[in-house]
Amino acid sequence: MYTLTCPYCNSLGDFEVKAQSREYRFDHCILECSRCGRQLYARVTYQWSKSRPYKRAEPVQVEIYPPVEPTPDERVPAQVAGYYHEAVRAYNAGCYRASMLMCQQALEGVCDSRLSPGRALRVRMEGLLKKGYVGKELYAHLRQVGLLASELSAGLKNVSAGDTELALRYTEELLYRVYVEKAVPVQVGR
Repeated sequence: MYTLTCPYCNSLGDFEVKAQSREYRFDHCILECSRCGRQLYARVTYQWSKSRPYKRAEPVQVEIYPPVEPTPDERVPAQVAGYYHEAVRAYNAGCYRASMLMCQQALEGVCDSRLSPGRALRVRMEGLLKKGYVGKELYAHLRQVGLLASELSAGLKNVSAGDTELALRYTEELLYRVYVEKAVPVQVGR
């Protein structure tokens, strides 16, 4: 029995083990959600006990498929949320370049929705900084995401899983700061 967040019904619940296969450090399981009854695949990684070499300790990591995708706040515009979700799906599929480029699209969507003028993404993100939507630290991180994404689109650089994971975190933080925390209505015509 495992307690996880179900990727189908997005609720925290208990999962019953329907099938299991053991390897050296891993268990491969088919789990069934107690709430919605749907099944998913899980790979459980164990840490071996140093004092008792033939006994497994507690699980240290549980990976599930399909992965759980974050649910957006209803205040995030549908197009921007779509870009972010596509970035998450690409990351979960191992397509790090596509994920990074979709993070860039989400950044541009935020700048569009908050009427931040300019042609270059850097200039538009400076507009978010000047309007008070982001602080200097988050701006610096988002600028790095924009620079890396532009190098990727030009074919100059490859991207790692770690870089992409950071880009997703910074993009999620931007969405929270702009649409949830600040929730300032946009004034058109000024």
